[in-house]
Amino acid sequence: MNLVSSTINQWSVLSGLIPVIYSLSRGTPSAIVFDEHQRLEILLTILQSTLGFLLLVNLRLEAYEALVLFVFWLVQFLVPSLRGPMVWVYAGWCGSRSSDPRRQPEAPRPPGRMARRPGARRKRCRSSKRPDAFVPGRRLNPGTILSA
Repeated sequence: MNLVSSTINQWSVLSGLIPVIYSLSRGTPSAIVFDEHQRLEILLTILQSTLGFLLLVNLRLEAYEALVLFVFWLVQFLVPSLRGPMVWVYAGWCGSRSSDPRRQPEAPRPPGRMARRPGARRKRCRSSKRPDAFVPGRRLNPGTILSA
């Protein structure tokens, strides 16, 4: 998951820094003149980054999402003439993902043994059946020793 996240982050930084680096190399603020092919490639990169972000916003990447993303990339790689229509496919998928209320970010779960799956039932602690177990709000006698 970190590899995918860092790749998406690098794509985002790359597409955002292109005009800055170009202006620095010329020594003056300059506009970049792109031909149609370059515009299409940059737009595809930005849409793929946006889609990657939207797929990972809930901290899960489903297998079918990864497979469809790979197939889309493979199609545009093998058939370059389909890159124009693929822009609309990526834009439509981004639009549907961003407007889906079921895809909200999850709150981070605590690490280790304390982490529970969503919807899992909470197990009752065995020690709560013992009379000497700690119970919040219960007063202990001064001579009571809690066992581990």
